Amino acid sequence: MALADDLQADVAAVLDDPDYGRDVTLRKTMPGAYNPSTGGVGAPSPVDVATRGILISYRDSQINGTTILQGDRKCIIKADINPFVGDKLLVGGEALSIISVKRVPLGDDGTVIVYILQVRK
Repeated sequence: MALADDLQADVAAVLDDPDYGRDVTLRKTMPGAYNPSTGGVGAPSPVDVATRGILISYRDSQINGTTILQGDRKCIIKADINPFVGDKLLVGGEALSIISVKRVPLGDDGTVIVYILQVRK
C-alpha cells in the first residue's frame, strides 16, 4: 500500500531527525532452547534491536493511578520492530518496562505505520 509506505517513511524521517527522535533499544527476552539430552530448557537470553523513538510525558489529566501511573511515559517508535508487553525499552541508560503496545495500522491490509508504547521505570 503506497500511502502506508509513504507514512512509514515520513514517521521514520521525523524519528531520525536528532531534534525529535533519539536512539532507543528494544530488549526482547527469548526463551531458551529445548535440550533433548537433558529434557530441560536452556536459560533465556536477551536480544537487543536498535531503533529510534520519541519519549513523551503523559499530561496530568491522563494519569488515573490505575492504568497510567505518575512517571509513565509514551514512546513512539518506528514500525521496523515488533514490541510486546513485557519487553524492555532501553533509553539513555534507563531500562523501561513496556506496559502497553498500540499498533497504529493504516488501510485494509493493516500495515503498521508506528507503535505507541506506554513505558514505566
